[in-house]
Amino acid sequence: WVIPFQNDASRRQSLLDKPDFYVSHLLGHEGDGSLLAYLKREDLANALGAGYTSEMGDFSLYEIAVDLTERGE
Repeated sequence: WVIPFQNDASRRQSLLDKPDFYVSHLLGHEGDGSLLAYLKREDLANALGAGYTSEMGDFSLYEIAVDLTERGE
């Protein structure tokens, strides 16, 4: 996903607040009740990762990668 910043102040605030950290933690958590635990239980995925892949001046790229099983493809 491309995450645009509205302006420089928005960009600076995002760097301080780190909303990507919270989203990455929620998506990347591997414990009971997590998205990955469900996908593994259903034999759909082996691994899942999420986070910023790059940050530009006025936008950032956020990536979610899922290593699918044969059944998950």
